[in-house]
Amino acid sequence: NLPYGRIEDLVGRDSVPRNCHTKDNADAWVTFDFGLLIVPNCYTLRHSRGYEGSAVRNWLLQASNDGVNWITIKTHSEDTSLNEPGSTASWPLELPADQPDGWRYIRLKQNGKNASGNTHYLSLSGFEIYGEVKGVSDKDIGKAAKEAEAVIHKMRRHIRQNVLKEMVVGATVVRGADWKWRNQDGRPPGKGTITAELRNGWIDVTWEHGGANSYRMGAEGRYDLQLASDETAAAASQGEEQAAVQNEQQQEGEEQAAV
Repeated sequence: NLPYGRIEDLVGRDSVPRNCHTKDNADAWVTFDFGLLIVPNCYTLRHSRGYEGSAVRNWLLQASNDGVNWITIKTHSEDTSLNEPGSTASWPLELPADQPDGWRYIRLKQNGKNASGNTHYLSLSGFEIYGEVKGVSDKDIGKAAKEAEAVIHKMRRHIRQNVLKEMVVGATVVRGADWKWRNQDGRPPGKGTITAELRNGWIDVTWEHGGANSYRMGAEGRYDLQLASDETAAAASQGEEQAAVQNEQQQEGEEQAAV
């Protein structure tokens, strides 16, 4: 859900633009699932009916076939094409040489502050993309996302069974799988120190930059943190999980081809 406006307003075609935007999040994004495999060559955005200060300036246009692994096909840096409410702009796309036979998902992702210079609202009221349709995607809707969620569930179980006992005062932590607290740990994300014992599923942390807050370590079934010493191991484990999934998908494809 969006904090202001309806999701369908993001692709609205009414003559009057809507006031529609995401939360003020440095990593704000909007994903479009076409259900088709498309090779785009141009796209258009329309600014919402807000104010000039919320117009996008720094963002990425990304593509994916599974909704999990993304490649950037265009980077916008201090792009001033959109200004007054309802203004539109279009951009041609030069795709990488090793592009697949089309992508199913297209994502717009914030990559810096908007025209205000202070906030990260992703404010849109119109999106169009042009190109060639290569076919219909035969992938299960949400399959990749479910597989990624399974990896996160495994990480939660590992934390609950093996890591919580090491979450003691003085331990060094970093953001974990369930982190949702924007840039409270700094930008780029940094390390913090536990300053109080775990209580009712929450734990207190002071970050390197001086900020402090409480984070979920069991509350709501979520784990916002991991030990800094586990960060590299967790990344390696997740990579192994993804590799296993890709190998399984490849084997399925070979079996189908054999049939």
